[in-house]
Amino acid sequence: LFYAVSQGHLSVAKELLRAGAKTDVTDHDGLTALEAVRKQERSAAMAYTEVLIGVGVEVGQDRLDREYAAWRRQRARMLALLEGHARKQQ
Repeated sequence: LFYAVSQGHLSVAKELLRAGAKTDVTDHDGLTALEAVRKQERSAAMAYTEVLIGVGVEVGQDRLDREYAAWRRQRARMLALLEGHARKQQ
């Protein structure tokens, strides 16, 4: 579940939750999947783009803007999924 949500795989996360994945398990930092997504500052694609920039590859601002917008949408969906699941569990 942690990997699915950190990589933005919403459909995989849904299936894992339907299959009974535990949401109260914590990672090495003591965070649940929901807390980890709330804390996540950028997507894997954004991190990769930062690496490219770091090694001197020319990356246009439009690419960064598209990645940020896509990440915000996906993160919002993931948060809604995990928060909704947490409410059902209470």
